[in-house]
Amino acid sequence: TDKPYAIGQGELKYDDAKRIAGLEFWKWPASYHTHGEWQHGQWLIAGLSDDAAVIDLAAWPPEIYHWECDVLSDITPAPQGGWMVISRTGSSREDIKFHLWHHAARQPGLSTLKESVASPGDHLQGIVILNDSVYAFEPKHLYRWTASEGDRPPTLSPVESFPVAQGHTNIIDSDEYAHAELTCGDGQKVLLWDGDGYELIDGKLKLTWPLDVRDSYFGFVTAPSSPDGFFYLQNSTFWQARRGEKPQRAMTAFDNIMSVQPGPDGSLLFSLGQNDAGYLGGIWFPNDDEYIPILPAEIDPKIEPHYLDTLHWSEETEHFYLLSWSGVYTFPGDALLSRDRVNLPDAPQDEDPVDVEAESE
Repeated sequence: TDKPYAIGQGELKYDDAKRIAGLEFWKWPASYHTHGEWQHGQWLIAGLSDDAAVIDLAAWPPEIYHWECDVLSDITPAPQGGWMVISRTGSSREDIKFHLWHHAARQPGLSTLKESVASPGDHLQGIVILNDSVYAFEPKHLYRWTASEGDRPPTLSPVESFPVAQGHTNIIDSDEYAHAELTCGDGQKVLLWDGDGYELIDGKLKLTWPLDVRDSYFGFVTAPSSPDGFFYLQNSTFWQARRGEKPQRAMTAFDNIMSVQPGPDGSLLFSLGQNDAGYLGGIWFPNDDEYIPILPAEIDPKIEPHYLDTLHWSEETEHFYLLSWSGVYTFPGDALLSRDRVNLPDAPQDEDPVDVEAESE
């Protein structure tokens, strides 16, 4: 739909002294947030149990749009403008299909499924853009998308001479595959395929980042770092990869990190799983190795922490956005950034995830 959900100021019914100053709550326009969140520029998209919600991070008060897109699996800006989208249609094992399609409008949610190409195998999981070429992956296979031209519909073709993913067995004894799109601090894109990084060089995908990532149970999580590198999660711990160097542990004080998002002034916003200190997460400043913690009670003492999800930042509104099962919590940046920063304690280093020098080409 092209109309924002009508929202009013949130009503938080507990002692103001216990919450972050300026905290407000905004309910989802339909159903509940159950999976997936994607932040691209001014748009924050959250997967709902039915369809998706689109938040305009440049508008205040927040504008939340209901997008009728079935089940959203992935979305990323398209090289030709608009968006590349993977969505799922169908409800039973016999009729479920995963579709890759181009959403031509600038704002997510203004286009519906059309000129799509269905998954040729098990199901499409994600999209990677390399040098203006569009790729999509299933658990074992990588495909290249070609746009429609004239009467010819869009196509999805296997990438020739590219290895079939072997995967690994995860902590619940099921097969997992570590695939994703990585972004370096300078904007360079890297394909993570079966745990290692590939770049498009002279028209061919070449292994240039031997990372040996073997944990994707919670989905692969990454954030840009230096111009020639990126941060990522492995086994719920934080790592930094730089071109030509072995990955190194970062923010070693925590070993149960669930998500990471870019924050203000070069910071990273992180969420934690269950921990003895009872923290929800916080803001980490890599240059100083300091952070500002957040407690669940500062958001809502009546909600179970596992119903709170990822924390996001908007430069335009200078507000934080915390996604939850039932809606979005917002609070001004100064309410958190004005707090004293805490030094991160040292923690034992785990073994490096690779035993070979990273290659560069």
